[in-house]
Amino acid sequence: MKGLTSDEAFALSRSIGNNVSGYAPMLKPVEVSKLLEKAISNGNSIKDIALFLQEHAKIKTVASGSTMVSRTIRLFKKLDPSLHDNVVYKTFSSGDRSSLKDISFQSAVELTRFNIEDQKKVFEAVVKNNLKKEDIKSILHFVNKAGLSLDEAVIKIKKTKGKSNEQTIVSQINLKEMNNHLYSISQVDRDKIFKSIVSKSINFKHKDLHLGVMTFAFTVDEENKKITQIEVKKIIENLNKEISSYE
Repeated sequence: MKGLTSDEAFALSRSIGNNVSGYAPMLKPVEVSKLLEKAISNGNSIKDIALFLQEHAKIKTVASGSTMVSRTIRLFKKLDPSLHDNVVYKTFSSGDRSSLKDISFQSAVELTRFNIEDQKKVFEAVVKNNLKKEDIKSILHFVNKAGLSLDEAVIKIKKTKGKSNEQTIVSQINLKEMNNHLYSISQVDRDKIFKSIVSKSINFKHKDLHLGVMTFAFTVDEENKKITQIEVKKIIENLNKEISSYE
């Protein structure tokens, strides 16, 4: 291929489309993207690259090869640059598949559907909670369609899919009706106030506090402690009162 050394061309053929070819990827996706950009800048068309992949990487059709090339280039144009090195090929043949600081190529594609300024926060939630591509799609839906904050969406996903062994107490609210002052301030200030409310209302350790406009939540931070449903109901009722009366 024009502009690439034989070693670069070989590494490219063993990396892109490895979920189809079965080869262990030699390059990370960002390195593949750079080689594709280099090939194109040296006069190769996307079709030329796809023909090369069909011949050398077991890609079945030129159309599928063209799609792989276009998606790879587009991904790294839309993804937060600080996350480029965290994207890996997580196929059965990839040694990177179990990393706790990386996400798969497919998950990264879903990540680019968020505004670039939000991508790092979503990424951190994904790797912390071991979320999958389908979970990222659900988070996007909850944020864009249901009006939840990112934190609320992650909590909802964890609760629904059982991603956490810790007990998280979550309650639906309408903060604007309960306390317009808390509704109107920043999320950071709201969470600080909620922390003080929770601290004086319960007698066990807690973490990950969040007071949103549609839900509030916090996680029990004591090993082997289980709050019964009756206790949860009382806690929620008390917190609702405290939130409503806060001045």
